[in-house]
Amino acid sequence: MRKLNFTILTILFFSLLSYADIPPKFKQKTDEKKTLERIDHVFFYKKVGNPTLVYSGEEYTIYPFKDFIVEDGYHVRVDADHDPVGLNCSIIEFSDSTITVKMGLLGEGQARFSYFFDVIDANGEEVDYPSPFFTRQTVSFVNFQPRSDTLDANNIRAVIYAKGNQFFNEDHPELESPHSDSKNIHYNYPKGKPKSPICTMSPWVAGLDESDNIHLSAIMYYDNEPFKYFSGPCSKEDDDLFIDDTDIYNWTKTWKITTEAIQYHKTHYNDNDYQMPEAIASWPAHGNPDLGQRQYIAPFIDVDNDGVYHPEKGDFPKIKGDQMIFYVQNDITSARSFGLEIDTKSYAFAKDENQDEVLANTTLYQYVFHNRSNREYHDVYLGLWVDFDLGFSEDDYIGCDVENGYMYVYNAASIDGGVEGSDNDLLPPFFYGGEIPAQAAMILGGPKMDVDQTDNPSGGCDYSITGINFGNGIIDDERLGMSRFISYFNTPSGTNIPQKDEDYYNHLRGFWEDDKPIQYGEYINQTDVVGPEARFMYPGDSDPMNWGTNCNLPNGGYNQNGKYWTEETVDNPHGDRSGLISIGPFTFEPGSVDTLDFALVTAPAKSNTQETLSTLKSYCKTLKSYYVMNPSHFGDNIDGIADYKKENNTLNVYPNPVESDYLYVQLPKEVKEGTYAIYSISGTLIYKNVIGQNENINHVYVGNLSKGVYLISFTTKDNQLLQAKFVK
Repeated sequence: MRKLNFTILTILFFSLLSYADIPPKFKQKTDEKKTLERIDHVFFYKKVGNPTLVYSGEEYTIYPFKDFIVEDGYHVRVDADHDPVGLNCSIIEFSDSTITVKMGLLGEGQARFSYFFDVIDANGEEVDYPSPFFTRQTVSFVNFQPRSDTLDANNIRAVIYAKGNQFFNEDHPELESPHSDSKNIHYNYPKGKPKSPICTMSPWVAGLDESDNIHLSAIMYYDNEPFKYFSGPCSKEDDDLFIDDTDIYNWTKTWKITTEAIQYHKTHYNDNDYQMPEAIASWPAHGNPDLGQRQYIAPFIDVDNDGVYHPEKGDFPKIKGDQMIFYVQNDITSARSFGLEIDTKSYAFAKDENQDEVLANTTLYQYVFHNRSNREYHDVYLGLWVDFDLGFSEDDYIGCDVENGYMYVYNAASIDGGVEGSDNDLLPPFFYGGEIPAQAAMILGGPKMDVDQTDNPSGGCDYSITGINFGNGIIDDERLGMSRFISYFNTPSGTNIPQKDEDYYNHLRGFWEDDKPIQYGEYINQTDVVGPEARFMYPGDSDPMNWGTNCNLPNGGYNQNGKYWTEETVDNPHGDRSGLISIGPFTFEPGSVDTLDFALVTAPAKSNTQETLSTLKSYCKTLKSYYVMNPSHFGDNIDGIADYKKENNTLNVYPNPVESDYLYVQLPKEVKEGTYAIYSISGTLIYKNVIGQNENINHVYVGNLSKGVYLISFTTKDNQLLQAKFVK
């Protein structure tokens, strides 16, 4: 096994000597520069230009003599007595006239291969010279996007790449990418239009080792950033983590699975004429233990219960939603990595006549973080960074909702990219004009709190406001939610944009890069602010318990009497915005696993900005209510029907809204015992009770509940989940 400390996700291959069979959609007209050189009896050109797209791990055949000019009676061939030699590329095979290469894992720079060739005379004899002819071909590379798939089950089209940041196609205008549009951005709402509310997003992780050194994994835009991620799992040998280049080519890709494909596979896998979809056949259920990889990677349903993925025997991928894209990434090539592996699921629910509008306008994500190192990290923070571009990016405002755990962007003007009263038909197609949505990035469930042998209660001015599983009667299963929020101005000069690992870590902790904490009411980190220290920037009226200011009212009369901290109240200039939600701190032990569930939620344009933002809040509350009913298995699709769509998972409750002190509940006749619980719409457990075989819950006392929206769930003895939403 060869251990690599350099990386490339995919390769833009410029042949300087020749090129072969370039796919038409990637051809580029260039002003080729040619120089004619002479070796006895042979003239040949060196050429610049003519790019072709080659992915990591894919073989590519070179025709080295295509442009040679040979004197009459002579020809050339590759010298079979001297194998070609590759530097940062592998020679797969060669013939008299071809050389097939596979590119190595490389950052921006050069690779080359060298070969000897023979000059053959008219009689078929080698021309006898004191030494064989030798030449070298140089190949230049820049990083290019890895392979991708598209979520398009509902109103959103999202291109998912097998890499750390999403939706953003790095700036390679010289290529006609299959997914290109005028902005190189691929999170499109509504689907079918070039308009986009998001430029890119990525996870950030930072924490301290036993010597209090910072470890960081993060990326913003480009794959040449120092703290980036890399496709695939890592290999482990004792304390050493590395990438094995004999296998990594199998992982620079995504796997897309749909409900329809699973249903068809389950029915037809044993048919003689069944053609198994490639994504099911190659589903990465297992790593290679001989290479030090994890045995189990992508989840699957083990129909024959033998512990091994055998799709030909009926096993199939276990997915979430109706459409899911899976890939694996790691951080071990970054400058000061953790030794992370991240199993990444991006999924969506199909739009149909029964789907509510919340899920029709949402894409969902689950990142499962594995600490593959032998280190314990403390004071770890997990972040979700999003660069919002709501159509025209220069007229946006940003904010956060503390109670519901999301950040959001909205337009500062009534016309996106234009002036009120102007002709919207003249705006570029990726501007929203007068029909402007609002966009949220929402944390559903984060990593677990550190073990404290306690069932931490809900309802306090603490992490339970945004977390889940607080006060549910189970010890040490609490999961953190949004703990801090910070925003950035994406201007050429930047505003507090992180550069060093210390900057990233400070921002995740809620500090600026100069170690100064965020102050309530501040404007672009100014010194003349009201204070005190604040967890959340621009919370508006979403923090009634003042958790963001240590459970005390902020200074300056804020958060009361209609005075709230927003971008508008401090007269920020509108512009291009990005935001960072941070979750933590927590401890990341060696070999441990933590999960981040989050969603991107889009609210369609309404009659005015406030109505659009109200719709967005309603969507986020509803989505959270779906999630908290069964956070460990939300969206699971095992039998071809996604969890929320199952016809038998709805409780029949009445009257709704509740008109008295009692809510009446009708259970299926076969259900005799189980546990029921009532939650607030934000997921806080209010009441829980066990029902025995001789009892029923045909009426539940709710007279002590204040006015609002609530959730009631019933879990049967065999773990069937029934649920309903009601209004008091």
